[in-house]
Amino acid sequence: MFSEDISAAAKAIAFAAGCILLSPATGAAQKTVAIAEDLSANAIVLKVKMGTQWPGRVAKWRFGDYAVGSSKAGAVNSKEKSNLLGTRGQTSGSQRFSFVMKGPTPETAKVDALHAAGAEISQSVPITGFITLGNDELIEATDLLSASISFSDDPADAWTMLRIVKTAQQEEDNLWEFYLTNERRKLLIEGVESLLSDGSPDPNPATGYEISEDGKSLAALQINPLKWYQGVPSWFVYLRQDLEPRMKLLLAAAMTVILHASITDF
Repeated sequence: MFSEDISAAAKAIAFAAGCILLSPATGAAQKTVAIAEDLSANAIVLKVKMGTQWPGRVAKWRFGDYAVGSSKAGAVNSKEKSNLLGTRGQTSGSQRFSFVMKGPTPETAKVDALHAAGAEISQSVPITGFITLGNDELIEATDLLSASISFSDDPADAWTMLRIVKTAQQEEDNLWEFYLTNERRKLLIEGVESLLSDGSPDPNPATGYEISEDGKSLAALQINPLKWYQGVPSWFVYLRQDLEPRMKLLLAAAMTVILHASITDF
């Protein structure tokens, strides 16, 4: 029981981080995340194709001219433990992975990444017919995604991507932080969802991320729900057309890290 409940808690925080895909009805395949109007007007929209994923490798993600080249994916390391009475438990999982991102120019991006998640819960244990010990509740759940990204033509231009999400019992202890930086520049990555036609929240939204710098939206990634429509997930990349080639390659690499993390199940 601990394994199932803690896994559910971990997946809840992964959902908050955008790591777990939701499930749409057929019509949901038509939904689009709400992104900045300026990006919508100036971006090329690219369909994401997952491609083959061989054991020990990252899937052959591709969108437009951007594709995963050589890659390596380590084993998923998962651990579970509970106290003697079974009223408290913990679970954790992690995976390291790396890949080379190719684009329309000879320059490539090298990516080394780590994805880790964990949760701690308390659980009630029946003592007699009407008496239980402990309570069923989430104590804390965390999700970490980090990556280093460098370029074949200029290894010194190194970027770091970091996502830290924490859900705790007290709302003031919750944490959300997601960004890309090379120490000179910082790109913010924020979660986005589709809205209903009247602008109100969608109860079953398409989800994704939008990447911006100094208030200017550069790119977005749409991740539609876990229930695939006709066997094909509805993933899209919005990439601003007026960016210089290296920035486009950086954004493509970062979004591929997110894509890989979204299909990793601890």
